[in-house]
Amino acid sequence: MRAGREIDTGYFGIKEKGFRWEDAWWGCEICFEPELDEEFGVTHTKQTIDLSERIRETIGKEMKANIRTLCTTIVARGKKRHAVSTKEAETIAKEKDRFLRTTPTIRDKDEETITRELQEYGEQRATDERPAQRVVEDIKDLPFVIDFESLPGAPFYRVRTFGKTVVVSINRDHTFYDKLYQPLAEIDPTAKTAIELLIFAFGKAETLAGDEGKDWYNSQRAEWSRILGVYLDAVPSLKGVA
Repeated sequence: MRAGREIDTGYFGIKEKGFRWEDAWWGCEICFEPELDEEFGVTHTKQTIDLSERIRETIGKEMKANIRTLCTTIVARGKKRHAVSTKEAETIAKEKDRFLRTTPTIRDKDEETITRELQEYGEQRATDERPAQRVVEDIKDLPFVIDFESLPGAPFYRVRTFGKTVVVSINRDHTFYDKLYQPLAEIDPTAKTAIELLIFAFGKAETLAGDEGKDWYNSQRAEWSRILGVYLDAVPSLKGVA
């Protein structure tokens, strides 16, 4: 804000370790007077800025502690929200799956294949706080699991099978996540669970479709995601809705 007027917005590289996903969820406003135009790199059109290295370092130093606290809070809330909300859908899916048909390619898998595939998934999803074996223990008895990934340009979800568990991965980089899925976590967790069960239904149907059917789902998922992105871009976000 230059003399009370917004002059530029964006990511200006004031964090030591560069931009990360959590930086999309916090923001700040910096106010300065025209006397500092040179330091802030104000262009002659008064429309944009190009921070000097001195100003960049000064702002970064002053904000370091606050940014760290904000990012830690965002990550913690995200982990808690996802763990709680997905668990309800996964529990419902487990209870109801006994009434549904299971494809022989999943039902009749041998133990060696199950162990190998689960270990593969565990290694993919392992973190310092959640080692591979813990990941495996968490999912091995569940018919359906939701996890999250960031794949720019990819469909809003994809389906894979590890052992006897169908894993539905929701894409954080699709408009579906930002405009619909994530806001529902804050304003209506029950509706979010219903959305998860809807995607589980897609995943279940895909596992029953056979090889030819899976090819159809793969192509249609990309088309559904493209159309959904166009539609959701035209509606306001649910964020802030009480």
